[in-house]
Amino acid sequence: MKQFNTIISVFVFCTLMLSLSSSAQTINDEVCAGSTGIRYTVEDSAGSTYHWMINGATLASGSNTSTITLDFSSTPGVDYIKVVEENRYGCFGDTIEFLIKRRQLPTATIAGALVACFNKTGPTSGNFNIDFTGDPSTTAWTYGLSIDDRNSATGATNTTASNGNVATPVPAPASSMTHTHTLNNLASNHLYTITVPTVTDSFGCSNTGSGSATITINPLPTTSPIRRL
Repeated sequence: MKQFNTIISVFVFCTLMLSLSSSAQTINDEVCAGSTGIRYTVEDSAGSTYHWMINGATLASGSNTSTITLDFSSTPGVDYIKVVEENRYGCFGDTIEFLIKRRQLPTATIAGALVACFNKTGPTSGNFNIDFTGDPSTTAWTYGLSIDDRNSATGATNTTASNGNVATPVPAPASSMTHTHTLNNLASNHLYTITVPTVTDSFGCSNTGSGSATITINPLPTTSPIRRL
């Protein structure tokens, strides 16, 4: 009879775990793709064992306990986790399902090669473009700039940091856009090399930017006074 009860329990457990599919349902949580060490829990009952079923994510710790730790894939998508509680009497509870969206990480690609003459009548400026992509629900990107400033005459270099923020220019969410960034007060006879070390979206997901842009500010000629030969 004990063996028969065990078979019945296993059958009930398997049936409960398969009773819910991953069909279109409400997303319960969102994480940045590639996140690790994210914990999920149910209320712990003394003497109970918790049977987890995980689709997509990797179980880092917590098997058969009320709290698990998950690591997520670096690609966007949807994972689901299910849990069935088995109490100390060997009875199984309902299957609880939880859907998790893996958000697409933001990207920032910088490009451009501007050559300009120094403006002696006012501040000298230079532009370059940054192409952003991200999750369709992104409403803004925050980015950091690393600016390597080399004096073309002396070879001396100086690296500075700058930050920017850009919101999508349309009311509906956009998954990509091009933003023009302007550097002001550029010096004569200098070469500026700009990269994007970091980009963060409105959800808080971060990534490393790619590419580089250059701005070359050439000096003006110094013409002598006119004289008679």
